[in-house]
Amino acid sequence: MALTITETGFDMGLGEHRSWHLDEHVHVAFGTLAKLREEVMEYQEACRQRLPMVALFELSDIVGALAGHLRSVGVTSIDMPGPADTGAAGVWTGFYLYAELARPEEWPKLARWLLSAIGRAAAVYNMTLEDLLRQAQLRSAVLLNGSSTCSA
Repeated sequence: MALTITETGFDMGLGEHRSWHLDEHVHVAFGTLAKLREEVMEYQEACRQRLPMVALFELSDIVGALAGHLRSVGVTSIDMPGPADTGAAGVWTGFYLYAELARPEEWPKLARWLLSAIGRAAAVYNMTLEDLLRQAQLRSAVLLNGSSTCSA
């Protein structure tokens, strides 16, 4: 099979498409529940498209969006998830149904439940939740640093 080289790299059927997104996504403000939903939808899209590296980035974006939302509702610390925090198979749908009605004092438990699900999803790619937490913090640091990967 011959590989055609385009401006965006080796053509794998995407042509000159400059984004991996095929679905329409509305970008919303960081710290909102809607941002968390946006990141989950992007993760699900990456899974549908069989883009494992992008799926891992999106999982770390979910972690970052979760942290942003927790901060916005006044939560500054939570415990790492344990065995009791495992959610149901339909974690993404169940999470939204519960999150829409959650009181601020319920968010730490809800966050541990979601982080547990994220950890299970990461395990498919031989990553741990801790790996994703580090990646999420580094991605946020890069954004705060003006999208530069080098420190001043």
